[in-house]
Amino acid sequence: MCPGGCAIIATLENGRLLRTDPDNDNPYGALCVRGSAAPEIVYSPDRLTTPLIRTGPRGEGKFRKATWEEALDRIARSMMDIRFNYGPQAMVYHYGRGAFEQSVTRLC
Repeated sequence: MCPGGCAIIATLENGRLLRTDPDNDNPYGALCVRGSAAPEIVYSPDRLTTPLIRTGPRGEGKFRKATWEEALDRIARSMMDIRFNYGPQAMVYHYGRGAFEQSVTRLC
């Protein structure tokens, strides 16, 4: 759901997420707003379920559906272009939350 890494207790019924609660036995048990809203986010009728590729200028809202294979291939090519043009230090993986936030450079 997010990079925060909240420790949660998920309540499921027949494989469906009903609610999320903080795991108070864990030091990362604070539950953010996104974590609290997880069931609404996961089952939202507005949630994207297929990759989209922009077909017009940025901001116009024009997209076409793509296969997962096409989308992942485009992402991989873009990442390789970044690495080639700017070096592996241009690829950053971010994780963490609040005061524990950290950025780690990943070498590709």
